[in-house]
Amino acid sequence: MATIHSALEVKFIYSEIGVDPSVINLPDRDYASPHIGWLTGSLFDWLHNHLFQHNLTSWNRKWDCDNFARGLPYFAEAAHKTTAVDTEGISVFEFWYQMDKGGGHAIVTALDGSTPVFIEPQPEARERIVQLSKKEIESCMFMR
Repeated sequence: MATIHSALEVKFIYSEIGVDPSVINLPDRDYASPHIGWLTGSLFDWLHNHLFQHNLTSWNRKWDCDNFARGLPYFAEAAHKTTAVDTEGISVFEFWYQMDKGGGHAIVTALDGSTPVFIEPQPEARERIVQLSKKEIESCMFMR
């Protein structure tokens, strides 16, 4: 059974780990938490196969981190539409922040129940689930 949160609860969960609520954009009334194994497994693999078919296999100036970060939430929403879970949205979001090593970056965040998980959506990433520092989390400039 999916954990369901109101938009206000999602904002609260992320504010508790240091994200400024003013940068969190949540257009839906409520959100279901996805199964993280599905999100980082079969959906992730399906999306990357689709991208490979269109030669969108790695970062470049025209296809960079924010493009990869938009894909996973978009297709998670599309898949959510086919479920019996009665929420307007699924808690899979773009997450833009400043990296400790410098420079901006965009990844994906999702709620595993009530726990935020961070996902690197680029195909060449060594790990799909990544750990962000407190400073990186607090530097979030956009979440949708």
